[in-house]
Amino acid sequence: MKFKNKRKTNLSTGKNPFDMYMDYFFRGVKDKNPQNYKNKGLDMREFEDREDAGVLLGHSTVLLKTEGRVFIADPVLREGRVGPLGVLGPKNFKYSHKYTLDEIPKEIEGVLISHNHYDHLDYRTVKLLSSRTKKFFVPEGVGELLLKKGIARDKIVELGWYGEYDIEGMKVVLTPTRHFSGRGLFDGNKTLWGSWVIKGRKSIFFSGDTGYCEEFKKIGERYGPFDLTLIECGAYSKYWSSIHLMPEESVRVGRDLSSKLIIPIHNRKYDLSLHRWDEPLKRFKKEVTLSGIEGYKIPEIGEVWEY
Repeated sequence: MKFKNKRKTNLSTGKNPFDMYMDYFFRGVKDKNPQNYKNKGLDMREFEDREDAGVLLGHSTVLLKTEGRVFIADPVLREGRVGPLGVLGPKNFKYSHKYTLDEIPKEIEGVLISHNHYDHLDYRTVKLLSSRTKKFFVPEGVGELLLKKGIARDKIVELGWYGEYDIEGMKVVLTPTRHFSGRGLFDGNKTLWGSWVIKGRKSIFFSGDTGYCEEFKKIGERYGPFDLTLIECGAYSKYWSSIHLMPEESVRVGRDLSSKLIIPIHNRKYDLSLHRWDEPLKRFKKEVTLSGIEGYKIPEIGEVWEY
């Protein structure tokens, strides 16, 4: 079985692949990576003192608290490359502070995994989180991958698009995105991908990876308005415009979801595209300013914020 996007999506570049490879390896911009990114050390006392809080730990890894319950989305908490065997793929930027599992809360309500790409699903981190996590929320097919890595079946909640799971009145929902899945040459789209909604006293949207689609308006109508929207903004390219958001589209999705606070994620950790590391945030800030949106924040990596 292979999964498909709701909207027809061409995953290829639509151009001569030679041009893309030349751009990526020879024509890319200089100084794409910061030499030493000055992130913040975690202040867990500040996080624990708040009822509704978040911390971006780099790329798409976000630690969240809502109604006192702790969630972590797309956790990749280790040094090294994100790719097969740990030796292929881009290496993380050098942070001034390295985060460890010892720094985050010991009791986690749920781990949210958007899809099985290496920069979003790290088996080593997942296994280390298993003893302190009540549930792993994953798209269809990803549950089998976790089972093979030793995660107990009763801890895995596997959902299709618009599937819901209830935690004492709080809903966790997998919602559609426009992307793809696969970790090797022969498993393309054999597992599902998606975004996550946490709907309780406050509403949270976590995008995972996605291209723009009209489905976001439906998600906004069904589960919004959102108090917090964590939206992909980084690692885009003209070659991947159907499966990744441009920064201007990130802002558009925030509007579609009727978001009170938009935070751009999927940036400042890996060199995954052709742009400078800080270009996504500059374009994002320019677009929200032009759009007259006041409800946004670009937090430092490691900074605790409220919503």
